[in-house]
Amino acid sequence: MTIHLISYRPIIHNKKGSNVAQSNSIPNYVDNSIRREPDFEKSFPGISSLCRNGQVAPHLKVGDTVVYMRINGRNYQTLKEHNRCLVAVMEVIHVFQDHKIAAACYQQSGIVTPYNCINKNNPPLDSQYTAMDSKEVRYAEAEYIKRSRQNSQYVVCKPFAGYPELSSPSYLFDKDLNPILMPKKKLFLRGRRKIPQKN
Repeated sequence: MTIHLISYRPIIHNKKGSNVAQSNSIPNYVDNSIRREPDFEKSFPGISSLCRNGQVAPHLKVGDTVVYMRINGRNYQTLKEHNRCLVAVMEVIHVFQDHKIAAACYQQSGIVTPYNCINKNNPPLDSQYTAMDSKEVRYAEAEYIKRSRQNSQYVVCKPFAGYPELSSPSYLFDKDLNPILMPKKKLFLRGRRKIPQKN
């Protein structure tokens, strides 16, 4: 079993997203795109390569733990120290060969399919419910479809009890994370980092 630490951009990453969340009663820490990656509002979120194009999903195995935290950024600095937030901790329970098979499993089980599982019966979110601007939206769906074919694996997860926390997640500070992940470098996460474990 491996623990994977992943950063992502929530909908409140920019001003548009913050306004969208407030006006539509959307939780602050859902993902910011038309294909939420992951879709934390679903009971069994999935992880794909739509956002990170092969950096994460192909490396995950059943039994792995995936930890999602909000990226560090000036828009979030309510505290003086550099910080992130612990939003979700999930266990990998299924790894499917592609999105179509995963979608069929969700449907057969009576579970709502996450937005990042691409299939003809699962359209993306309307852009008015995202933080994406008009320029991003124009090419986003075509790019997502392309990536779902290049790295087709779709990983289904089960959240740990108490997660995801989409309203008031706990802070994570760089001073605590740096010794674990990058002892001699400043912490900088875009995709996935494996957390070393002691025997």
